[in-house]
Amino acid sequence: MRFFRTLLIVLALGIFALPVMAQPKNTSILNLGDGYEILLPSGWRAADWDGDGFLVESGDSSILLLDPATMADYVRAASQGDLGEALLDAYEAYLDERLDEGDLEFSQFPPYEIAQWFFELDEGGEGVFITVELNEQTYIAFDVVAPSGERDEAVNAVKLMLASLTGVEAATSSSGTLNPVSTGGGDPCFVSVDAANSAALRVGPGTNRSSVAFLPAGVEFEVIGAATAADGSEWFKLDKADAAPRSAANEIWVAREDVDTNGDCDAVSDAVAPPVVPIINNPAPPAGGGDSGGSQGSPAVNTGSIVPQSGNWTLVFARQSSMSCAGYESITVNTAEAWTDWSESDFSYGGSLFQSGSNIVFAGDTYVPTGSPNQFVTSFDLGGNYNNQIYITFNSPTSFFGQMSGNGIFDGLACSSTTSASGRRN
Repeated sequence: MRFFRTLLIVLALGIFALPVMAQPKNTSILNLGDGYEILLPSGWRAADWDGDGFLVESGDSSILLLDPATMADYVRAASQGDLGEALLDAYEAYLDERLDEGDLEFSQFPPYEIAQWFFELDEGGEGVFITVELNEQTYIAFDVVAPSGERDEAVNAVKLMLASLTGVEAATSSSGTLNPVSTGGGDPCFVSVDAANSAALRVGPGTNRSSVAFLPAGVEFEVIGAATAADGSEWFKLDKADAAPRSAANEIWVAREDVDTNGDCDAVSDAVAPPVVPIINNPAPPAGGGDSGGSQGSPAVNTGSIVPQSGNWTLVFARQSSMSCAGYESITVNTAEAWTDWSESDFSYGGSLFQSGSNIVFAGDTYVPTGSPNQFVTSFDLGGNYNNQIYITFNSPTSFFGQMSGNGIFDGLACSSTTSASGRRN
């Protein structure tokens, strides 16, 4: 794996200092207004559209994205904070039809909760209307229409767009609940640091967990849980949406000894620690694996309802990536600029995917369960100040979506880069 080189370009050219109007227009980035931007997945393009929101297309599939301003007009004040009611309001305002709340389905795409209504088209094809709550007063929606059998791929594109969303001040935590209560009683607990790069943020409690970023200096963050590591060290769990919104990690933890505390921090409720994710590179496939996968009797993945099909799969990365360094605004850059020595051949690669116990092996790399349904992660220790992870979440037996994120220290700055990805069985 590679780590990004863009910081050198940024420092040399002063990209961070350029005004937005001086940057070339990129049709793969949609400006949703109110400071929100979204990246179109590879293969999707913006189409001419005279109605509300944005229309994007890929082949015979289309997605109408209703932006925050449109949804603010559609969702009644009485429905604020109720995701199901927000979907019903938006659909009624958009198509002049009121759905039955009992037909809605709800799922989690951390840090968001998603409300969905699935439908079939009389003329052939299928679709889903999706509503997402970005915070207590801000919604977006996606009206997805696709040929029969291709809806999952279009929904995968929606999730890639959500993963690329920038400008979000989400009220949801990584568990999808609003404004989690952090203490068992007394005053809330807050942590902070005076110096940058002094408190590493990790994916779990313990120095044996991957470090994904640093706690920003001069800002207080509320603690939402606590745990004690095997070595006796104390750790605080923070809201990922606040402490590390650009990281692909599911949870964010910081060592108590590395931070200053304020409030009743001894009364913080215990939190369940996520499983340790070992760093494994190029493991040998199990006996009888080969290109067709493991034996027919290999156990099913126990972290969700989807059992991926063994065989040859292809992973494709987005053409645009998000990058941020401590003290600077996040920017969108070409993926080829975000990772060292990246070339055209790196945008996609294939290999055998099969189950190995509760793990997934793809292209020689072992992905272990994260604890979230149907989600797996592999980590790469790049040596020195570098590390990165690839998260994949299966949304069908033949497709997944995910992110690759990298973190490191460059010229004393803590930086991170995130690239969306998707995969399909060939």
